Amino acid sequence: MALAVANQMAGQNKQAISVVDAFIGTQDVKARTRDYDESELMLYRADLLKEDGQLDEAIAHLEAHQSFVVDQLSWKMKMAELTLSLGHFNLAKDWYRGLLVDGGFGATENYGVHRGWQCALLELEPALCAEMLKLKACDLPSTNMQFSEEQAGVLSAAYAELQSELPRSRAAKRIPLTFLSGDSLRAGLKAYIDRALTKGVPALAADLSSLYTEETSAGSGRFARVKDTYAVSQNSSYQMVSELCDEALEATKATGRLAGAAADGPVEPPTTELWCLFLRAQLEEARGDIEEAIATIDLCIQHTPTAVDMYERRARLLRKAGDVQAAAEQMDAARKLDLADRYINNKTTKYMLRAGKLEQAMSTIALFTRHEGDPAHNLFEMQVMWVEIEYGNAAMAVGKYGMALKKFLATEKHFNDFVDDQFDFHTYCLRKMTLRAYVSILRMNDSIQSHKFYGKAAEGAIKCYIALYDNPPQSAADEEPDYANMSPAVRKREKAKARKAAKKKAEEEEAKKKAEEEEAKAKAAAEAAEDPEGKKKKKAPEKPVPVDEDPNGDKLLQADPLVEAERLVKTLVKFAPGSLSTQVAAYDVALRRKKPLKALQALVRGARIDQSGDAELFSRIVDFASRYGGVAAGGGGGGEADLSAPVRSALDLELADLMGGASLEQFVSDFAAKETTTMSLTRAMAAASACFKVNGPSSMDTAASYVLQGGLARRDVSVITCEAAHAVLVKELSAEAAAAEWHALCAAKYVRSASFGTPAASGSIAAGDPQDAADEAADNETAEDEVVRNRRQSTTM
Repeated sequence: MALAVANQMAGQNKQAISVVDAFIGTQDVKARTRDYDESELMLYRADLLKEDGQLDEAIAHLEAHQSFVVDQLSWKMKMAELTLSLGHFNLAKDWYRGLLVDGGFGATENYGVHRGWQCALLELEPALCAEMLKLKACDLPSTNMQFSEEQAGVLSAAYAELQSELPRSRAAKRIPLTFLSGDSLRAGLKAYIDRALTKGVPALAADLSSLYTEETSAGSGRFARVKDTYAVSQNSSYQMVSELCDEALEATKATGRLAGAAADGPVEPPTTELWCLFLRAQLEEARGDIEEAIATIDLCIQHTPTAVDMYERRARLLRKAGDVQAAAEQMDAARKLDLADRYINNKTTKYMLRAGKLEQAMSTIALFTRHEGDPAHNLFEMQVMWVEIEYGNAAMAVGKYGMALKKFLATEKHFNDFVDDQFDFHTYCLRKMTLRAYVSILRMNDSIQSHKFYGKAAEGAIKCYIALYDNPPQSAADEEPDYANMSPAVRKREKAKARKAAKKKAEEEEAKKKAEEEEAKAKAAAEAAEDPEGKKKKKAPEKPVPVDEDPNGDKLLQADPLVEAERLVKTLVKFAPGSLSTQVAAYDVALRRKKPLKALQALVRGARIDQSGDAELFSRIVDFASRYGGVAAGGGGGGEADLSAPVRSALDLELADLMGGASLEQFVSDFAAKETTTMSLTRAMAAASACFKVNGPSSMDTAASYVLQGGLARRDVSVITCEAAHAVLVKELSAEAAAAEWHALCAAKYVRSASFGTPAASGSIAAGDPQDAADEAADNETAEDEVVRNRRQSTTM
């Protein structure tokens, strides 16, 4: 069977099928039993036939050996997929509907089954079916395509019938919201939202956010979820959800019932108003109205001062408002409401790291690690990569590159361990006949370095190496005083200070060593006093924790930064070539290695990935053209170094293609004039920087206008991008008047930001002490409020 798997991994499926058939031929037909090993072998052979394109043979094989298959759910799903791939839509409809109705919870709520059923109902083309079946998570054809009224009607009728048969199925109620429109969508949304508000579903806003979609590019026919605050505010589905939320909140406050409920119907529990407010706060956050969202979440806290979700959301809002210190304090306050909750403890750790509180963050995460030894070592052993990446980013932000590299490279080691660990599964999987799972893990390991965690860690390490190359750290020799240029008296005094400092350091180390020895002796003496005759059973010696010989990553700083950066870039280019950030990192490293062709290659690959004009890619094209541009680039650069004629010719041709044959000045002007640039703050910043770089100080006003035009009513607006835009105006353009105008504009929106407004004082009630908030709410409660609260409580008893 190892030979069969090897042939499959090599793409030789026919040979793999022959090996499996030969293996089956060695077995006694009469001794065959319906067990797990036999079942997996039959399903594995079906997979081989499918991969080889023998779909009819795969169906015949599954039908002939159904009695030996234990995993009937997988058998049915394979039959459904195969019939759909062959275009037998009626059969596929029956298979998928049978799975939904009779397949149990594992099939009814499985969006993979719903994907196939929608493809069969709509009778999509085979190539389109294959594309839709590759979708992941909760994505469906109905979330990625625009349907005609006829197609939407087909799906609507099918799901209405399914709901009547499966009244408790959440997926049957939720999925129609992705293809309904108009009054039908409004009615479906209202029923779905009202049910969630009554039950108290904190993730309702996140659930509904997948309905906010827009076309990925004009005429593409493919839709994707909208995340930008400005785009969300303009989305029709979002506006409908907001209206329904407001109606529900007003009706609940006025009558105690949801909008449209019967006047003599049951009164909603008090928590319904809480979740209405919570949903409104999240909707206000989604459209970028952070201050309004904070005000609403404060009402939630006044309503129920002990709800952890409210304080967690308030911390998130404070972070988006630009006050990361208050956000960390607020999240820590939420953590203290439930000390046994690992999730809120992890969130607190993340917020503390982003606030630069490294030691406090590690103390917090240590609450859920093993107590013996070093918590950092335990986190490394448990491969907690998100902590390492967040810690690395926090250390890099304050210039601790050694520690940042230590954490980033620890994540890289975890992925190398994943690759090595697959050898441990080889004999086990073959012996237990878990061939499908084994093939899956082999294929996962073939591209595991394309995982987002590896990308974040590698790109973070590359940024550290680039910073070390651009600003090399001072060596110990550089830090030593230059005694040769000192007068005799000063030299004598400085050397005396150095000797005194060295002596003091040696004495402190010696004292520390003696203290440790005395502590060990005292511990041994105490144990001997407790058990003078040595009769007590001795505890097993604890596993020694490895000593970290380089706790601050100083040794990592001694490596050649460009060599190490190039090593990581090669891995990213090999396993994640489709990521634009990979090509940006490849360009940055190649440029410093003075490899213009490698840098140009990264730009060309990046242009193939992104057709919309990414700001990072555009900035680097302008940078490269200004350094190496020749005649084709309009003479904007003239070349940074002497290049051979073939290299110069290749550069000119590719640059001309990248810039559409325009000169560098025209390329920048065209980019700035695009609607996608004027409606995006990050692209406007890139256009401003490029304009000033290419045209010089005389273009300061024009460049500054790119940042100012459109104000804050456009895409990519956040406190972080606003701070970056202000830095461009001040540091790059030296446009003081424009910077002042921009500062005033941002200060009105981000009043809590450390850059534009007034952040909360450390430890203040604004930072969120739950007990103080509860006391304040009780103090401010009027007699009327008390009567209303008591009435609502009585209705739920």
